[in-house]
Amino acid sequence: MLATYHVHTTFCDGKDSPDAMADAAFAAGYRVLGFSAHAPVPVPSPGNLSPERVAPYAAAVRTTARRYEGRMEILAGLEIEWVPGRGIPPEEGYASVPFDYRIGSLHFAPLPSGAFFSVDGPAESFRRGLEEGYGGDGSRLYRDYFREVAELVRAGGFQILGHLDLVKMHNKGGTWFDEASPGYLSAAFEVAEALEGTGIAVEVNTGGLARGKTAEPYPSLPILRELRRRRIPVVIGADAHAAGHLDRSWRRLGLDWAREAGYRELAVLRREGWTTGPLE
Repeated sequence: MLATYHVHTTFCDGKDSPDAMADAAFAAGYRVLGFSAHAPVPVPSPGNLSPERVAPYAAAVRTTARRYEGRMEILAGLEIEWVPGRGIPPEEGYASVPFDYRIGSLHFAPLPSGAFFSVDGPAESFRRGLEEGYGGDGSRLYRDYFREVAELVRAGGFQILGHLDLVKMHNKGGTWFDEASPGYLSAAFEVAEALEGTGIAVEVNTGGLARGKTAEPYPSLPILRELRRRRIPVVIGADAHAAGHLDRSWRRLGLDWAREAGYRELAVLRREGWTTGPLE
């Protein structure tokens, strides 16, 4: 059963409405579609929901779900953010709104000023942040990044881990660090160790490919193989910010990636809970 759970709309940093995203997903053959707006955070981030937008976002997704009732199951979710040094932000801004699931993600890295920079922001912003926060040392950044992701996993409160190695987005060609080095893989494997036995699924995320940011999905094959060795379930995550990102061609790349890592089935989240299905 075709399913994806990482979808953004104009309520946060997406380009299309819930209806437009649902129409594209249905036309592409999806039968389970999860919306996952960026939850409110206590740091400047224009791509995240403001607290007053949470309820209207959830209501809009439920309205779209009614349009597709009996044809495509639509879930209302959130992508919650781990903030280094602060953990998962207090949920007052969205705790009263019922959601079907949550994706846990890390986008931010700290600066000496107490501010943060986004590891998936513009390339120049990333470079400045790396210089200011880490003296240009990419190995310090990835060690901190994976340590924080492991802390996010241990904190729990979500069903799917988003783009596990997002820190590599601006590292094409090994610009800042060696992704094949023992140090990098050891740091990433700490996340795999934290995941083992939790029931949290990891997404094979094709969003970087669809937006022309990466040459491969998240996570990399060595990391994905380690997840497979530890029997961590996976889903295919479109990380769609526009209707075109739900095209089946991107999903096929994610499926091929999972298959190459040794996976033969996917986890499928429905309203009633988790099931499994073949890679398709």
